[in-house]
Amino acid sequence: MCYSIGGACGKLGDYDKFMEYSKQGFNVALRIGDSRLTADSYEGLGGAYHSLCDYQKSIKCYKKAVDMYKQLNDEEGLGRCYGNMSLSYKKQGKYHDAIRLLEESLRIIVEIGKKENQASDLLNLGSIYAMLNDYDKAIEMFQKSLAISIEIGNKRLQARCYGSQGNVLFHYCNKYSEGIVYYQKCLDISKEIDDKQSQSVTLLNIGQCLTGLRRYEEAKKQYDISLALAKELNDKHNEAGIYHTMAINNICRNQIQTALTLLEKCLDIASTIGNKDLEGGACYKLGQVYYSLNKENQGHQACHVTDDNIAKSEEYLRRALDCYDFIFHHLHQRDQFKVSKFDTFIATYKFLAILLIETKRTQEALLVSDGGRARALGDRLIFKYGMIQQEYLSPRQLTYPDVEGILTNDGFSLLHYSLLSDSLAVWVLAKDSLMFRETEKEQFDSAMETLTEEKKDGDENSIKRFFTATVSRAYEMMKIQESVTCENRSLDDCVTSKDHVTTKASESLSRDDGTSEESLDKASHPLETLYNCLVAPVLSEVQHDEIVIVPDGPMYRVPFAALRDPNTAGQYLSDTKRIRLAPSIAILKTLNECPVNHHSQKGALIVGDPSVGEVMFRGKKRTFARLPSAGTEVRVISYKLGQAALTGEEATKDAVLHRLQEGSAVIHIAAHGSSDNGEIALAPNVSPERQGIPEEDDYLLKMREVQSIGIKAQLVVLSCCYSGRGEIRAEGMVGLSRAFLAAGARSVVASLWAIDDTVTLCFMLKFYGYLTRGDSASVSLHKAMLDIRTEEGQRDPKYRDPKYWAPFFLIGDDVTLSL
Repeated sequence: MCYSIGGACGKLGDYDKFMEYSKQGFNVALRIGDSRLTADSYEGLGGAYHSLCDYQKSIKCYKKAVDMYKQLNDEEGLGRCYGNMSLSYKKQGKYHDAIRLLEESLRIIVEIGKKENQASDLLNLGSIYAMLNDYDKAIEMFQKSLAISIEIGNKRLQARCYGSQGNVLFHYCNKYSEGIVYYQKCLDISKEIDDKQSQSVTLLNIGQCLTGLRRYEEAKKQYDISLALAKELNDKHNEAGIYHTMAINNICRNQIQTALTLLEKCLDIASTIGNKDLEGGACYKLGQVYYSLNKENQGHQACHVTDDNIAKSEEYLRRALDCYDFIFHHLHQRDQFKVSKFDTFIATYKFLAILLIETKRTQEALLVSDGGRARALGDRLIFKYGMIQQEYLSPRQLTYPDVEGILTNDGFSLLHYSLLSDSLAVWVLAKDSLMFRETEKEQFDSAMETLTEEKKDGDENSIKRFFTATVSRAYEMMKIQESVTCENRSLDDCVTSKDHVTTKASESLSRDDGTSEESLDKASHPLETLYNCLVAPVLSEVQHDEIVIVPDGPMYRVPFAALRDPNTAGQYLSDTKRIRLAPSIAILKTLNECPVNHHSQKGALIVGDPSVGEVMFRGKKRTFARLPSAGTEVRVISYKLGQAALTGEEATKDAVLHRLQEGSAVIHIAAHGSSDNGEIALAPNVSPERQGIPEEDDYLLKMREVQSIGIKAQLVVLSCCYSGRGEIRAEGMVGLSRAFLAAGARSVVASLWAIDDTVTLCFMLKFYGYLTRGDSASVSLHKAMLDIRTEEGQRDPKYRDPKYWAPFFLIGDDVTLSL
């Protein structure tokens, strides 16, 4: 009876009574020795502690209940407990554990047919996907939950579904008006069933939408009502969130001192209840506010206050990064979620780097900037290479002596770029040398005006947009977006016509920056513009023949080899320098410290022209054409390396997985590949049991499968269309090349765009020719590029154009193979 009354009090928002009755029920259960009642009581206590934001005790109680439900063979209680326990993990930012428990709960609940619990689990799972920026998956979960909720007539769940869909529209898509529509549906139902907790949350969300629409006074009214309800319910989590959003509202109205008070209240509650997401957000916002106060005080020459504000800003920003580290580590090896979540963290890294640069601490700024690069990839590799034995342990943070250690062999100079809000920062590093240079936004103004008809003053993304537009214009002037005579080896959405290729990747290169054809003609060549912005200011500091570049954002699409010096009759950067990319300095350190025997020293896995045929792809039938040029390519490489190639029907998914498990020093793939998610289409597995059209699992090689096996290759060569392309995220370029690095490859050669089949074959022959003679991958790539320009250029002058020789790049380590 006490268990039921306590649960009812919880639904009514009376959490103190919820706890009181739960404890009474628990004591009764212990006294009479009833195992089932004791299990129920532990579950009730778990819910009560959760309601009071004591998540650690909540989890302990749920675990006790789980153990007892297992002994009682109570599947329903077990599934219910898993689902409820996941919410406490979610509140702590332990999303890996939350997802794991919800998936297990769903499996049980579906089996026993409890639709209400199924709808609840789907809803909660969707909310975690949304927090991890996987919006498509989140919407899918919400819609499934809503359909079940309507079917069973559960108003409470319907309200939460509408509210959750509003969250995606507002929090993650910035669609304020559309979000209010869904929130209003949620609010109407919440009032109808007298759910005060839901009303409080929904009013908060409506207020945030109104703030986004700059209707600040209306937003304040919503916040006040929401806060009163949260306090009435003693809902500390929601109360902290309200203080945070009220602070933002006050910042927008320039009421800074009020905002500081509200943010400190938010931080106090968030740290008390252990909500790392909210704590990190409050610290980041406090760091911003104190930084802005510093700027304001500088104008009034209040130096003693200025120093104090800068110190506070740095303290809060570093504390925010600690919170993000906690969240990151508790995602374990869920790489896709780490990539998504990092998009929301990167602003703090950038902001702290700016602060450190302004206070003349360029070494520290470099470490912070690098910490905001390829973070998920770095964690993955450290675990992959056995440098930490448990996936939940925290890798040691990069130090400046670590950076110096990477450069001790004196073999290359390193350029680390960072796109900040108002400047481009670059660090030039070599053995015993560090040079820092910052180019302010104003110095880009003249170049930016040639690219865009509309100049947006005060737009903090203008520099990023400048580089995106300049790269796009470079591609356009090289005419690489036009159809080329080559096979379409891209898995991305495409339309093929005879031997020409037009793909989503090439279409994305079309002009979208507002540049007119007239201004295009008047502007300097974009390859020269990029040279002047990225290379010219620092080239005198580069001491070596090889440059290792750590790019930022749109720079991943820059064909660095083709950057042209306008002051030397069009000399390309690759005329004097070899170029290699690295996702981060920390990744270079990991590759350097990887045990020598981890990667294979011999053998090659050569895959080309798989016979895919008719298959199910993304829910539709599709027939993948054969790739005869890819077949020719791998046969020639096979002969050169003295290794048999897998082609046609032999290139099955099972065969490739088996060969990957055996290990090879080199992997060469010429097949249909996706730059979006790293999938590669192979010949379907053959088995007597399989009937009908092959499904994706039968033929698509997915990176999660490769990662689970692990790649031991020192070098992977991806001879697929746009294999070096991908989505630009805070993590870096997320595509096919990153996927193979994450799987364990030491280095990857890929292409930014598609070129003619004859040139691709010629390039690969020259590249492998130098590689088999003992040259490193970097040297081999460099020589192959020059050969295309010179030797092939003598035969046909068109091959001197960067369009034909500049798309290839090497990312990762520089390996030398014994083939």
